[in-house]
Amino acid sequence: MGRTRSFALKLLISLCAAGAFPSLFAASLPPCGAGTVATYQSLTMNPPSTGGCAIGILDYYNFTYLPGTNAPAASAIDVTPSGSGFSFGPVTAAPGQTVSFEIDYGIIIDPAPVIGGDDLKLDPPTGDVTVTEYFCNDISYVGSGDCYPSTPAPSLTVGTPGTGYPSEASITFAHPATTSEYVGIVFTLTGGATGASFDGLDTVSIISSPEPASAAGLLVGLLALAAGYKLRKQRNR
Repeated sequence: MGRTRSFALKLLISLCAAGAFPSLFAASLPPCGAGTVATYQSLTMNPPSTGGCAIGILDYYNFTYLPGTNAPAASAIDVTPSGSGFSFGPVTAAPGQTVSFEIDYGIIIDPAPVIGGDDLKLDPPTGDVTVTEYFCNDISYVGSGDCYPSTPAPSLTVGTPGTGYPSEASITFAHPATTSEYVGIVFTLTGGATGASFDGLDTVSIISSPEPASAAGLLVGLLALAAGYKLRKQRNR
């Protein structure tokens, strides 16, 4: 963990030297636009001073694509801003085929009200589809449904009727995100006899009662962002 802390401190020092904090408070990131997962990987892969995009007061960083079984290319999955979140898809599994993959990203809240929950919706799914979204509020996501330093992450699952999950569900966090949030979304489609698909997976952050923004709060969020980025890079090696 010493190297992770060192990375975080170096990031914070470089941001201060570059005058990045005023730009973050001023919400100067470009707006997020329609693209693909590959587009967002390229757009948001750098630390906050040089990469990222914004939807309102939410700044998005470090999109990561983790292909699993028969996963589509990152360039084949559309990403569209939707309210205070995104729509991902469409994705299809052929008959007899299982498709799985994960999309991760980080959020800095700028300025800082709170993210009090999330709404997740599949539209319209067919066949056997499940999607689970994991949330790490003000701490880092390290994958497989775990946060650092506490586990497991709060989660929300949607699916087709045969899976036993609803196609739309919401979560209210016991501990809202006040400065940052890491998100991991795991997709599984099982083709079976007729195939499986969905046109869009919509995830929308629920913004709760505002709180005053503070430099200390932003520092905490940036530390979580830096640590999570470092940990996920180590996991993917």
